Amino acid sequence: MHEAIAISALSGVARQAHRPVIGLPPSGSFHSFVPRMIRRFREASPLVSVSMEECLKGRARRQPAAGNLGVAFPRAAIPPPEGLDVHLLLDEPMVVALPSAHALARPGPREGAVPLGRLRAETFIVSARQQGPALFEATLAACARAGFSPCLGQEAPRVISALSLVASGLGVTLVRASM
Repeated sequence: MHEAIAISALSGVARQAHRPVIGLPPSGSFHSFVPRMIRRFREASPLVSVSMEECLKGRARRQPAAGNLGVAFPRAAIPPPEGLDVHLLLDEPMVVALPSAHALARPGPREGAVPLGRLRAETFIVSARQQGPALFEATLAACARAGFSPCLGQEAPRVISALSLVASGLGVTLVRASM
């Protein structure tokens, strides 16, 4: 169903542009939905070449209306701008990324999911608020629901950078499960 909506949107754009441009968040291509959707579109329209551009939520909201992007697949919900259709295609859970030496990341019998409240004493690596406000706000909201305000550490410009900082032992971070 979700892929059908995406394919339909791409097909509509392909009728208007020789090379449809897909706007994706920096971590969008890590989700299996994106390559699967592009593969299905290319099977249906083998003569149409697709271009991808990295864009954050604000640009995904503005650029299709300006004609620069044909279709955008932001990770965070966006209010629909006038003249655009917005469809929720995925609702992906968040998970915690821990340094490999962290006690909760060690091999052995697992207790299951780590309750976020168990991380209240940790330093959280967060997405830079200006560049990734949705992930920044989602982290604060998740911690608030778990009953604490996180100790914020380093800001990272992208999710990949945050994961690198976590691997360096500088803190923990919340990411989409597909990461």
